[in-house]
Amino acid sequence: MTLRDEAGRPVLDGPLQTLLEALAVAAPTPFEAFDATRILVVAGAARRGANASIRPLTYGGDPPSRVSGRYLKPAITIAGVAMRYEICLRPKFFLALDADTRVRVLAHELWHIAPSFDGTLAPDRRHRAGADTTEVDAIVRAWRTAGEVGFEAVTHRGEVRLAAWTERPPSRLPKDAVMRDSYDEGDLHAAIVSMT
Repeated sequence: MTLRDEAGRPVLDGPLQTLLEALAVAAPTPFEAFDATRILVVAGAARRGANASIRPLTYGGDPPSRVSGRYLKPAITIAGVAMRYEICLRPKFFLALDADTRVRVLAHELWHIAPSFDGTLAPDRRHRAGADTTEVDAIVRAWRTAGEVGFEAVTHRGEVRLAAWTERPPSRLPKDAVMRDSYDEGDLHAAIVSMT
């Protein structure tokens, strides 16, 4: 983790993408056209007992569409790249977990992604269908065997910086609504988060 802010805090945005890429590449069941630069990782507010959550940013298709029936998903574009997923790391991720468990949490969020990497979640990998810990364990084992690339992103103790929404985009909105429907890096700020 080489990039640090003016106070010497590690900046996690890039290192977390490196870790996600390494987990996906090591996954026993490969993704089609996986691209970690299309996954936005943000620090977010607490939500029940969740350590993290993943949000699909399209309705899928080839190319992925933001429109389905009466609804529209807002466009989220960071540095000119259209995001397909958002992983939100909740306070428990930073405060209650050790580094190994943090890796497992990230692997679990990747496990939800549709194999086509089209901005949707796999229907058979939702919590209501029951999380398959065997598959998540296999991802982590393969990543460890491949050299644990990106591990340093989750091992730091102390303050770090990570993007957070200044104004969080809605998950969907009515297609005919007169509302804002696009967001970019100007809607993010660098949050200071304590990793213990």
